Amino acid sequence: IHELADNIYNKRFVIAGVNPGIIRFDKKLKSKKKSGHLVLVFGLSIKDGKINGFYINNPSGRKSGTQKKAFIPIETFIKAYAERGLVLE
Repeated sequence: IHELADNIYNKRFVIAGVNPGIIRFDKKLKSKKKSGHLVLVFGLSIKDGKINGFYINNPSGRKSGTQKKAFIPIETFIKAYAERGLVLE
């Protein structure tokens, strides 16, 4: 998470592997597996010196709040994040 945040802070884009259901806040999850979907992580929020969450673009979000410029709280992101992805400079 901190490496991902460092890349975002340094103006890099990150394509992260995530669980799509968790990122979309689905009430019924088909799988808790942390992979299977890619999202663009382009921003972060820091509060009181700690990572508060990330901003993502997720074209397959079911509601506008989970698609473009969607804020994902850090607890939710950690549950969904597969700890792998691509960094674009």
